[in-house]
Amino acid sequence: MNIGKANFGMFLFDEHEPDNGGGGAPAEPTNPTNEPAAPVNEPTEPSGGEPGQPTNEPTSPTSTEDDFENRFQSRLLELAKEKGFEAQSIDDVFKKPEPVEVVKNPYEKVDPKVKAFLDFHTETNRPYEDYLALQQDISAIPDIDLARDRVRQETGNNNLTNAEIDRYLEKKLGVDLSDLEQLEIEDKIELSAFAKTVRESRIAEQEKYKQPIEPITPPSTQKPELEANMVELESGERMPKDVYDKMVATRQKYLEGIKASADNITQSVFKVTIDENGSEKTIDYGYDYSVEDKQNMLSNASDLEATVTKLFKDGQTNELNHKDLVEGMFWLDKNNREKSIAAIIHKVRADVTATLLAEKGNVNFSKEGLPNIPNSNTNKDAANYRQSGGFGVKVPFNNIPKN
Repeated sequence: MNIGKANFGMFLFDEHEPDNGGGGAPAEPTNPTNEPAAPVNEPTEPSGGEPGQPTNEPTSPTSTEDDFENRFQSRLLELAKEKGFEAQSIDDVFKKPEPVEVVKNPYEKVDPKVKAFLDFHTETNRPYEDYLALQQDISAIPDIDLARDRVRQETGNNNLTNAEIDRYLEKKLGVDLSDLEQLEIEDKIELSAFAKTVRESRIAEQEKYKQPIEPITPPSTQKPELEANMVELESGERMPKDVYDKMVATRQKYLEGIKASADNITQSVFKVTIDENGSEKTIDYGYDYSVEDKQNMLSNASDLEATVTKLFKDGQTNELNHKDLVEGMFWLDKNNREKSIAAIIHKVRADVTATLLAEKGNVNFSKEGLPNIPNSNTNKDAANYRQSGGFGVKVPFNNIPKN
């Protein structure tokens, strides 16, 4: 490395080796006897040797340069360390330093009041209105102002003037507010007690403003990675795989059970007890299921949630029809079905009996009362007879013999 040994090298070593080439006092002579120094490369007579033979080998220029180079680098590293620069090699000394990023203070020229709000907003995430409310000295607000605010708040009327509220307070509290600067001590106490609730409420609000508002983090649209031994359903819900496997097995067992039951169902039989000549008689009424009926049963039982939606959802409003749902739950109970069907059968049998009697015996069953007969001798065309059961039976007689 050639970095100016003649000049810069002497500058590095001037603290240790004097330089006579420049100005200043000359260095002390190394030969105080003033005898002429022997030439460096001239031969000298060795003791006991042959005359004319040199005793010292000439100095190698390469070894001198290497020695200077090593001393130069060592001295340069020492100077670097003295200046506070840690260098492990000569290359570190001449390496270009990394640029240092200077961070400027963004609030350097900002008004202190503005900076105070910015600090408040950074810490609490609250708006400027909350900051202003927090700066207010609640204890210094006059009682009359808090009392007026309370009246406006309780009445919900912010258009009330101070004069109107003062007249109301005078009547309600029994105080004289004509001269607020010269209030009697009793009036001050009454007014202070009335304003106390508002003052305490505002102090509590100030404490709330000191608490930070948690930022609302929008929900992530990216689904997290599916954990091991987890499955994701069509709805996006996730559950452990073992739980999912149990649900699938239970579902499969349920479907197999309802299919076997539907295959074994052939008819529904309803027993009806009737009164036949004073003795009870049980009659079985049944309904035979068709293939289509069985398919309908199996379909409805396979997905109960979908069945409820299909059977009880209003097609116009697309909402649940509660009336149909409640009535459907009644018929779902076997006991309710048998009771209702038995009542229907009894009614049908009674209607059929009445129809047959009317056709065969010209009997008119009616629940309407028969007209009263003031004198039976005046009615020569008919005789009236009333049964005890509430049915009126009219039997025409064209020729009734006279007694």
